Amino acid sequence: MEEYLISEIVIRSVEKDKIKSTIQELKNKIESEGFEKVAMDLSISDSATRKGDLGWVSENIISMKLKSTIQNTPIGNISEPIILPNKGILVFKVRDKRKVEKKLNLEETKNQLVKSEKMKILNMHSSSHYDKLRRSVAIKYF
Repeated sequence: MEEYLISEIVIRSVEKDKIKSTIQELKNKIESEGFEKVAMDLSISDSATRKGDLGWVSENIISMKLKSTIQNTPIGNISEPIILPNKGILVFKVRDKRKVEKKLNLEETKNQLVKSEKMKILNMHSSSHYDKLRRSVAIKYF
């Protein structure tokens, strides 16, 4: 499994005839001012306050379209722009990539399953108890 250390800039949608020029302006601004500054100044994403930083992101939670773009972007470079329908234009900066081996801890998995089953049983008992109480209590109106 791979993880990517990425940052993003999302800018507002523009008319189709202005997409190319807007993307070129964005690239020029990133080149002259730096990705982080442009992210803080122009990005409409929540990550703008963190200079566009998304941290380490697992490939398992990235859509196929975005993952393909990120995988094909060399470390230290900016991705090709991605048009997000009705949302804007997205570019990533791939800061690093790493392979992560996920080791299955059987004892931990077993404990999680046992805890989950205990919670199911407790919830079932509490629901049953509540239902019994609800049926046994009568409220009289005067």
